Amino acid sequence: MQCPACQAEVVDGARFCSACGHELARRADERRVVTVLFADIVGFTGLSEDRDPEQVKNLVDSCFARLADDITSFGGRVDKVVGDAIVALFGAPIAHEDDAERAVRAALRMQETVGRLDVDDGVGIRLRIGINTGEVLVGAMTAGDDYTAMGDVVNTASRLQTAAEPGTVLVGPITHEATQEFIRYRSVGQLHARGREAPVTAYRALAPYGRPGERRASAELPFVGRERELDLVTLAITNAYETRRGLLLGITGEAGVGKSRIAGEIADLARFDHDAVVLHGRCLPYGETNIWWPIAGLIRSAIALDESAESDDARAAVAEMVERTLGDRAELLDAPRVTDGIMHVLGYDTHLSRLAPDRVVAEVIRSTRILLGMLSRTTSLVIWLSDLEFADDAVLALLEHLIDRLGRRPVVMMVTGMPKLFERWSPVTGRFTLLGMALDGLDEEAMRLLAAEVAGSLDPATRAALVERASGNPLFLEEMARTLAATDGTDADNLPANVRSVIGARLDALDELARTVIGNAAVLGRRGDREWLQTFADVTMGGVDVTGAVAELSRADLLELTTKTWEFHSDLVRDVVYDRLTKTQRAQSHAGVAEWLASSRSDDVDTVAWHYRQAASLQEAVGGVDVIHQDVASLAVDWTLRTLDEPRVRSSVERSIELQTEALALLEPTDLRRADLLLRRADVRLRGLALEAARADLDEATALLGDGGALGPRFRCELVASELAQWSDDHDEALARASTALELARADGDPRLIADALRRRGMTHIFQGEHQAAEASVRESFAAYEAAGDEIGMAWARQNLAWIAFTEGRMVDAEERLLAASEAFERAGDLAGKGWSTGLLAYVRIYDGRFTEADELARQTLLDAREQGDRWTQGMMNVALGTSALWSGRIDDALGHAESAIANFPEGADSVGVVQALATRGRALVRRGRLDPGFQLLVSAEADHPFGPPNDMLRTSIAAASVTVGDAAQAQQYLDGFDEIDIDIVGGSERHVALGLARLQEGDADAAFELLDALPGVADDTSSRWGWAVTALARAATGRSVEAYADAVETSGRSTYSDRVLARLAGACAAARAGDAAGAAVALDRACAAVPAGGDQVFPTIVAVAAAVVAEKLTLPELPERRAEAESALTRLGLPDSGWWAALRAAAGVEPARAEPPSG
Repeated sequence: MQCPACQAEVVDGARFCSACGHELARRADERRVVTVLFADIVGFTGLSEDRDPEQVKNLVDSCFARLADDITSFGGRVDKVVGDAIVALFGAPIAHEDDAERAVRAALRMQETVGRLDVDDGVGIRLRIGINTGEVLVGAMTAGDDYTAMGDVVNTASRLQTAAEPGTVLVGPITHEATQEFIRYRSVGQLHARGREAPVTAYRALAPYGRPGERRASAELPFVGRERELDLVTLAITNAYETRRGLLLGITGEAGVGKSRIAGEIADLARFDHDAVVLHGRCLPYGETNIWWPIAGLIRSAIALDESAESDDARAAVAEMVERTLGDRAELLDAPRVTDGIMHVLGYDTHLSRLAPDRVVAEVIRSTRILLGMLSRTTSLVIWLSDLEFADDAVLALLEHLIDRLGRRPVVMMVTGMPKLFERWSPVTGRFTLLGMALDGLDEEAMRLLAAEVAGSLDPATRAALVERASGNPLFLEEMARTLAATDGTDADNLPANVRSVIGARLDALDELARTVIGNAAVLGRRGDREWLQTFADVTMGGVDVTGAVAELSRADLLELTTKTWEFHSDLVRDVVYDRLTKTQRAQSHAGVAEWLASSRSDDVDTVAWHYRQAASLQEAVGGVDVIHQDVASLAVDWTLRTLDEPRVRSSVERSIELQTEALALLEPTDLRRADLLLRRADVRLRGLALEAARADLDEATALLGDGGALGPRFRCELVASELAQWSDDHDEALARASTALELARADGDPRLIADALRRRGMTHIFQGEHQAAEASVRESFAAYEAAGDEIGMAWARQNLAWIAFTEGRMVDAEERLLAASEAFERAGDLAGKGWSTGLLAYVRIYDGRFTEADELARQTLLDAREQGDRWTQGMMNVALGTSALWSGRIDDALGHAESAIANFPEGADSVGVVQALATRGRALVRRGRLDPGFQLLVSAEADHPFGPPNDMLRTSIAAASVTVGDAAQAQQYLDGFDEIDIDIVGGSERHVALGLARLQEGDADAAFELLDALPGVADDTSSRWGWAVTALARAATGRSVEAYADAVETSGRSTYSDRVLARLAGACAAARAGDAAGAAVALDRACAAVPAGGDQVFPTIVAVAAAVVAEKLTLPELPERRAEAESALTRLGLPDSGWWAALRAAAGVEPARAEPPSG
């Protein structure tokens, strides 16, 4: 067999010639977005009644021939003629940027044609036309080899035709959406077409708004993103006019990139800055028989002549302009001859119509050259021709004559066109300066500004997605925004027909080999290695060399190339290319790629699995027909399971659930592999706190396995059930299921299962506050993991042990374990484990008072958790950031993070996390001065969580917040429930200090001191700085020295602003007690300065009370003023009887303490 193009020998059955790339087989089936026109003759029966059959046939043939001419003249293709109906396709086999518009214009022209036939021949027939746009399958039928289209789009076009009134055109919703800027319509509502369940929204086409491509008038979008190009052109135009040297400005770019927009700005610049006359003509892609139409546009804009002007009126206007422009040279240059030439350009009948074509061209060139040449002697000109790629060769020849003759005149010739314009037309510029401007897409900032204009009603996230998807093309952005606005944002994934058509036209301009290669690339994905494209060709295309095709795709701005890789210029291009492939083609290609990758790049499990899943789902989509001849569903599941074990996938909740769901969709309902996937998905959903969804997966897996299933799956069911119960706050059930899992694991004998069960049991003890039992269980699990050589298991056990150490206040142990665990997770690429470790380390830093470090750790962990979809970690990091902000005095930040944390925890999930978020928000509200809502939130939460660690935490928070505002009675009420306060555990020291401060606020300084003196002293760096500050106040109240405690607070890097405020107030009171007014004043000033500006309303009030107490002790003259300020501040907080009066008076010695100070 020989290639018909190059005569090289080729292998039988090859699709392409390996020597030249010529296509050897017929074009494959394709899925295309096509506009289908369905027209039916009405009155055919009446036409046949009283005429000879031959006459009827001749009339019908004549009618169909004229209608077919209308179709083809607008770029369509007659698909078939069936009886008295004609079907046409627009967009297949070749797409245009405006296929839908072409179809509607053709339909309106067809109605005019039939109307003329009725007038001319009295045939008495009319036409009903239906038009619909959408995706169809096009290709050659096996029987007959006829190229045609199939799909519901064709059927709907037929139904629209049936519903149309004779003499009208009805279009479907997608056609209307694609053409509403070009065609005037009237809605006819929803049609219930026969044979369709869903109604069809239909519109009656009335008339075009203008010539092809001309939109209806609308608000112009802002000019953005082309400022540099405009600056460049400004200099070039100024130079052209000042030096009287012509400028040829060529602006090229893909459809929709903004050629006309910048050309319009340039024309305005020349008009307003240089008093230039702008002459504008457009080259039409179809629908116009006058080849001189763009030049006629120039002339009409010069003399303001309407297209509908009668010949005599037009001749008079042209003659007057010619006489005026030629002036005293009118006779020499033969003005009547020039007028005849211009009239011919305008499309009027003149004697030129009877001359030979070359004579006509010569006369037109002479007349146009003289007219524009003479006009440019006195006026600066802009000769602006749009869409020059559609110009006839004669027009291009005329432009070259103008360039040759007008080179020494103030003339700017501006032409716009597609990127290949200058491949067709290479003008010799001569005296003209040539400036070429190839427009790329707008940058991201410009697209964001445009999106704000065209999609302002959409939310910011949707607008950002539009900007990314539009890839710098303003037209794409506008069309997609219009579609989204029309569907209330629910149709984000569906590309508008216009966008598909623009990209489709670019694809159809490629040769067949390049189209096939880019189709292969679309199957491979968004990007890949260049060698893959050649390998694909070797396997599926007989080894044809694709180097040239790849280079062509790069020149066409469809692929971006590096030395080793390729990437689609935009995701839109890839989507359109991929959607054109039939599902059978896609399925076969994905299966082939997966098989090749599995044998040559088996480490890339994610990619192999993706291709197998695509092949399996596509095979199912085409009705389960076996087009691949291998069990791709099973292969897809097997490779997906391998992917799910990859650390980076395992760490992402969203990605894991996506893969698990896709794999589940490929399995039969009774396939036991479903149980494994369901349990995996339930486990991941628990990380996202989707408890009900996890419960549904667990229930389905349990039912599928039955009672007599293998130990391993039953063990996993119990493990998942235990964690689900834990997050649902059913801790007894969590412990019971963990114990059952341990029994099953020991029966199985697998050390890893035993270790998992032990760690799960340890976690249940942690959440119940049973630290000793938790530590024993987790330590045992660590030993089991170590024996099994499971480093990830050991890392998780270390993290859990660190959690226990943190809760018990052993921060050094906690940090050591967390750093070791984090390092192991880092090595293994386990992002989830690393997040849990760094997150807990943030809490250790908060406890140590290292708030800046804590914030850095928490923020990074929060970002990672958001990316992974881990809602529990997100919630806990927001709690950490809120807590850090609260102790740093950033009260509004604390409120914001606490609110975010509450939103992270779904209702009914993890009371410990919820309680921490509520406690932080409640305490922040109190500090903000909103005492009633703050305490109401805390008290209500305490009532809702009456048991266990959550209740302890809330009672501690209420007591601590109460003494902060001086409400000793309320603090005592919530502290009474603690049998014994262990100051070593987290929260224990805070409870103890709150109790001591409450005693002081009640006036019992001796009892307060006795309680607080039991705390570790300033020599113990691990003890509470707040405890030191309160102890300093108690020491002042009992006449003891406060210096050591106050200085320790000042010099500690772990002290909070509230610690420093209270320690300085203790110093002020001690100074006042000693009669040191100056020392007291300095200490008060320093206490006031320690309160961060804004936010906290409580501690400034405490400082005001202290200032009044000091003034009272020292009998200062400003005492009334200070007392009034303090009472006013307390009243604003709703605390006229605050216990701070008693505590601070005792510290300053205004009222005697209950115990005499010790001697010495």
